[in-house]
Amino acid sequence: MSTSVVLTKHVYCDLCKLWNKKPKVIAYYDARTKLGPWGNLCENHFQSETYRKLGVGYGQKIEYKVEETQ
Repeated sequence: MSTSVVLTKHVYCDLCKLWNKKPKVIAYYDARTKLGPWGNLCENHFQSETYRKLGVGYGQKIEYKVEETQ
């Protein structure tokens, strides 16, 4: 299993939306939280709410390859 995934559209941090009422904070991880549920997380929430590990059972880093509009 890969420790990263490439997306073509930005996804946003689920915890920023839920707790901080900031709906447009870009997520850089798809990871399991210490409380159990998985989510898309920004760097701050990945460092504070997860086991800070990547791989099977922990999560993946999100890499973006967003198409430029001309």
